Amino acid sequence: MGDVAVSVATDDVDVARDRRLVRRCREGESDAFGTLYAVYHDRLVRHCGRRLPDRGAAEDVAQEAFIRAWRAMDRFEIDRPFYPWLQAIASNACTDVLRDIDRPHRCRNCAAPPRSTTGGASRST
Repeated sequence: MGDVAVSVATDDVDVARDRRLVRRCREGESDAFGTLYAVYHDRLVRHCGRRLPDRGAAEDVAQEAFIRAWRAMDRFEIDRPFYPWLQAIASNACTDVLRDIDRPHRCRNCAAPPRSTTGGASRST
């Protein structure tokens, strides 16, 4: 009996295909990453779009997630499905964007508010 290749699919995720592509990425084949990008880009933008206020932000975050995934490819656990890992990266990037939206921005050239030197609240007299 010969070895039989088994392709495990989760939703539209093809684990066997992704595993082969990730191995090729690790060997330096950028075209393999391009294939992962082509397969998952639209889906990842939709995922980000459910969390972010507009499509432009969703596209930017999806792009950032792919960049982070490329840079971390050597740390990816090859026996795990690729898309859920990529989706987690994107979810973290969405959280970063939402946090920045909610955080008041401070001008880098503006002076910090004065601090009390007594440690207590200052009183006007």
